[in-house]
Amino acid sequence: MNTVLSAMAMDYPPDKLHVYLSDDGGAAVTLKGMREAWRFAKWWLPFCRRYGIKCRAPEAYFSAEEEDADFGGSEFIQDREDIKEKYEVFKKRVREKATVGDTRSRLGRDHPAVIEVIQETSNDDAIRENETKNMPLLVYVSREKRPSHPHYFKAGALNVLLRVSGVISNSPYILGLDCDMHCHDPSSARQAMCFHLDPKISPSLALVQFPQKFHNISNN
Repeated sequence: MNTVLSAMAMDYPPDKLHVYLSDDGGAAVTLKGMREAWRFAKWWLPFCRRYGIKCRAPEAYFSAEEEDADFGGSEFIQDREDIKEKYEVFKKRVREKATVGDTRSRLGRDHPAVIEVIQETSNDDAIRENETKNMPLLVYVSREKRPSHPHYFKAGALNVLLRVSGVISNSPYILGLDCDMHCHDPSSARQAMCFHLDPKISPSLALVQFPQKFHNISNN
């Protein structure tokens, strides 16, 4: 869900940003986790925009406090504490859903495609109406699986994701993230598009690969 939240919080026009999650495991807890992430994003995205937060995966942000020196002031400190408290509640709600049997609730080996646009309305007046409208599209996708057809290949899931996104949003640029990654810089999509929009190289350019930073690497 941190990967999803960091993608939703990218510095890009919300009406042109569409975030898809391909759940090839078909786990109910993943879908429910996305619904919780959508609710938390209504707080997290305005906080990141208001203070220009660079690391927009909340788990990574709250684990490293060097960014805080750039702000200061009682208002920021209070907002940060409030959003951290909401993040802890969010994590607790996701964990609770994972411990009540949801992890065993899968679609099975034989199931049709599942596509859900994540939406949820809130009655909390503390969330400003104009900020809740600035939310990107969030979509859950689990491809069709039949025992009679091979389906244990990542490319198949990506192909389905491309077909679904082509119908829903038809975006010309796609940023791919694994489930254990996050966007370390909210301007990453814009940086990649600088290459794609460069008239000198764009006709022959299909892919931009970002440098990756790994943490908690084992000795092996």
